[in-house]
Amino acid sequence: MTWVFTPWQTVDYIVLAIALGLLLIHWAWCSYLAYPMELEKQLKSGKSWVYVPLHWTKGRKFSLALVTRLLLAATSAGQIGVLHHFFPFPHWGVAAGAFIVTLLVLWRLQRFWVMRRYKQEEDVYFRMHDQLRDKLSQEGKFPAEMAFKSLATYQFQMYLRKADEAGNFLSALKREKKSAQGQNNLPQLEAV
Repeated sequence: MTWVFTPWQTVDYIVLAIALGLLLIHWAWCSYLAYPMELEKQLKSGKSWVYVPLHWTKGRKFSLALVTRLLLAATSAGQIGVLHHFFPFPHWGVAAGAFIVTLLVLWRLQRFWVMRRYKQEEDVYFRMHDQLRDKLSQEGKFPAEMAFKSLATYQFQMYLRKADEAGNFLSALKREKKSAQGQNNLPQLEAV
C-alpha cells in the first residue's frame, strides 16, 4: 500500500476538530466536575484531611461517574476515528487493539487531570499545617501530635468548606497555589 498525500479536504478538518473537541471536553469534565471521585478515593484510603466538595452527593456521584466513563469511551472512539480516517486500518482487530491502547492512554491522562485537584488540596493542607505548627511554636504551645493533626485538619476543612459554600472552591485552590509560588502568605488561621 502506498501513501498518497492529498491536500486537506473540509471533511479532514471536521474529523480533526471533532476529535480535538472531544479531548477538550474530556479535560474540562475531569478538571472541573469529576475530580471529587479522586478526592473521595483518597479519603477512603486513609487521608482524613481531604475535603470533598458539598455538591458530591450520592445521586450526582453515580451520574458523574457514568458520564465520565462514557466520555472516556467516546473520546477514545473519536481518536480512533481520526486515526482510521487518515490511516485506514487493514483489519478490525487492529482497530480494536488501537481502541484499547487509546483507552488506556486516555485513562492515564484522565487520572492525571483528576489527580491535579488532589495535589492542589495536598499542597494547601501541608502549607496550612506548617503555618499552624510555626504559629503554635511561636506561642510556646506544643500539643500532642494527634491533637495537632486534628486541629490542622479541622482548620483546613473549614477553610475549604467556607470557600465551597461561597462557590469559590476551585478559585480558592488556585489562589493558594499562586500565593505559594509568590510568597508564603496563607489565609488567617483561627485562634487555638
